[in-house]
Amino acid sequence: MNYLISANSYHIINDEIKKIVENNNYITFNMNLSSVSDLLEEASYYSLDGMNKIIVASNADFFGSKKINEKEMEKLSNYLSNPVKSTMIIFTTLNGFDLRKKITKEIKNMNGLISYDKLDKRSISNY
Repeated sequence: MNYLISANSYHIINDEIKKIVENNNYITFNMNLSSVSDLLEEASYYSLDGMNKIIVASNADFFGSKKINEKEMEKLSNYLSNPVKSTMIIFTTLNGFDLRKKITKEIKNMNGLISYDKLDKRSISNY
């Protein structure tokens, strides 16, 4: 299963990642520095120890207003439609997402969308 976590706080995002990955190791990609092709190439490789692979793709702002080229968008959409069963990708963004985008809809349909609205003072004290 793949996830998209959207929040306006690194702390909240990191807490959600910890809940999902538990005590397992994971690989981190900063999507401001890496391409979608690099991420999907890593996702397509099987883990050497036979365990499931977990990849955290931070700054995945292309689920919102940031644009990526059409070829990369199509690759990501194809991967999300037919993901590698032994690999989990957790996309994170501080900048929200656009539910009109095909890739966002695909993650939502898999029940992998985790979103925290902007926190007000009351929410922060409860957190």
